[in-house]
Amino acid sequence: MFQQVKQAVNIVEVCEFYGINLNRSYKAKCPFHNENTPSFSISPKKQIFHCFGCGEGGDVITLVAKLFCLTPLDACKKINEDFRLGIIPGKVKTKSNKKSVQAFKEWAEDTEYRLTEFRRKLFLNFEDTEYLDYLLDFIRDDPLDFFKTYGRRFDVKWCRETVDACFNMLPVKYYAKVVLNIDYNGGS
Repeated sequence: MFQQVKQAVNIVEVCEFYGINLNRSYKAKCPFHNENTPSFSISPKKQIFHCFGCGEGGDVITLVAKLFCLTPLDACKKINEDFRLGIIPGKVKTKSNKKSVQAFKEWAEDTEYRLTEFRRKLFLNFEDTEYLDYLLDFIRDDPLDFFKTYGRRFDVKWCRETVDACFNMLPVKYYAKVVLNIDYNGGS
């Protein structure tokens, strides 16, 4: 969201919107301290500000955060709202992000498929479903220990693949929710 806001607004327009009167050379009296001469300077090309009197400086988000005593995130939200940018927090509109989300979903679906196959093959070997549920909980808790203990009793190739899938599946929902900001409930 930070990058999107910075790209969507011009620092000169933000200054004027929030009451900082810039002269033709993009200088003004600093809003952060009392002074008689303009020492607050804007660089439209770099999209930054700096006060030579008090030393404050930064980008458009820092400016709004300091003007209204906000956190950077709240400053972003304020700019987004005041300038009606329509940026949705947590939603990045880039092709690379869409590709990353798609790659993640494919990986997660593949991992879930492997776990389903693992469960199916366990049903072929065990008729006691209570034991099977206990075993699956054990696998989810410590897949490496499971493989070391029981790996030789099963076909080693599929067991190794599915235990690797268990290892990979553990952080899937957390990663989807926290990092990618999507709800992943498994394959369709």
